[in-house]
Amino acid sequence: MLKTAKDRSFSLLTHQILWYQVSGEGYQEIMEQVILRVYELPKFQLRGSREDISAFCISFIPKIPRLIRQFRYTGRSFECYLAKSVNLQIKSFLRQQYRQSHQSKAVVHHYKLQHELDQYVSDSIPAVRSAGTLQRPPCTNQRLLILVLVKALTLPPSLYGEIARSTGLPEDRVSELMLEVRLREDQRLQRFSYLKRMRDEYYSRLLSMQYQLRETVCDLQRQKLEERQQKLSRKLLRSRERIREFPVNVPHRVVASILDIPKGTVDSSIYYLKRQFVDQEEKMR
Repeated sequence: MLKTAKDRSFSLLTHQILWYQVSGEGYQEIMEQVILRVYELPKFQLRGSREDISAFCISFIPKIPRLIRQFRYTGRSFECYLAKSVNLQIKSFLRQQYRQSHQSKAVVHHYKLQHELDQYVSDSIPAVRSAGTLQRPPCTNQRLLILVLVKALTLPPSLYGEIARSTGLPEDRVSELMLEVRLREDQRLQRFSYLKRMRDEYYSRLLSMQYQLRETVCDLQRQKLEERQQKLSRKLLRSRERIREFPVNVPHRVVASILDIPKGTVDSSIYYLKRQFVDQEEKMR
């Protein structure tokens, strides 16, 4: 249960909401207060992750007007009512995140990759270093291992076991390789996370501003809000473009360095995989 909501029998916010339900006044001020509380409430259960909190708030904010309309005073404040609603939505949000992590595209493509890579057999497979010794993955899985490392930044840890079975490497070794990739690409990962946080923040502020515009009567104030809304819209558009253009693939030279193989081997492996995908799609048409 969320501990941040105070169980006061009749708070100022509760009074404002009940008055709004009768008179229709004060909606903008109520929305601002409730949105701020929604930003604060998930911090405990989402462990302070700004990205997760922003994503949750974006999904929850459209539900706030209905909560305000449906609230009925039964001896508990609106803060308690809001905390319970947020608590239920957080559980649903976490379940949805868990399902999405297990529906990664890597799972969908695994069997296709395995079938295609069986056609490629090489007599000389470069060795992979592991704990001071040299291990050689099965030759049919060499390109799969390279592809996995190139896409390592987008693959969740829940897939490491499946990757280990597909490449023939121990799961501990796969985890070590993935960790090494993430350590080398840590600065890019932080930059990518920052871009997503800013996108979510711009979107949240735009939603809040739309509620303010809906309730604003003064033409001058409305004009200022519209100007701010246009600026935020441009910032949101730029942030989306930066995310879309951000290179999420691990550079081939980094993969080659981790596997201790020539960069040309990585380049050719990815090239042949892409060509194989194109050929198969043309056959299916």
